Amino acid sequence: MRPTQRDKVVRMAPKDWKKALDAADEIPDGWYKCQALAHVAKICPIAKQQGTILKNAFKAGLASGDPNRVVTASAWPLRVLAETGKERAVEEETARLLEILRKEANPVRRMDALAEIVLSLVASRSSFLKALHEFEVACREANSWKVPRAVARVLPVVAQVDPAHASQLSQLIADAKERQKLGRDLANSTGKGA
Repeated sequence: MRPTQRDKVVRMAPKDWKKALDAADEIPDGWYKCQALAHVAKICPIAKQQGTILKNAFKAGLASGDPNRVVTASAWPLRVLAETGKERAVEEETARLLEILRKEANPVRRMDALAEIVLSLVASRSSFLKALHEFEVACREANSWKVPRAVARVLPVVAQVDPAHASQLSQLIADAKERQKLGRDLANSTGKGA
């Protein structure tokens, strides 16, 4: 597989974040530009500059296309923002992304994008719980074979942030055998049951 411009930025950033920023700014595709800028922002040692880079990353994410792609790409800078501890900014950005995702008519695509948002918000409990609620609603609406896979992706993180909620989330999996297997897998990976 040929490395993308984003991959080049990721490799360059630890050595020279300013040069990586210049390279990220040159990426024409909104999807890859958003992700590359998020990576540079994570490494940037200057808080004010980091904020500007994150704003530009979210702006690039908007150019990613349909609501699913916009939100999925924007999960990268959202994770970095959440890790800064700036709760108000995280809450505002989460609300904006959830509003964009409400325009996604396909509940499976909405569920997939919400899984990315949930995973990106581990460092921000209140926004995490809001996104998790939306994820649960989308799972119920999806009525798809993809629901167990999406739940399995987020369940270990949910178990870390809110163990009681993990059990409730596992109930979204209709098949009892699948639900039991997921509980065993979770117990093996975290030492806790779902």
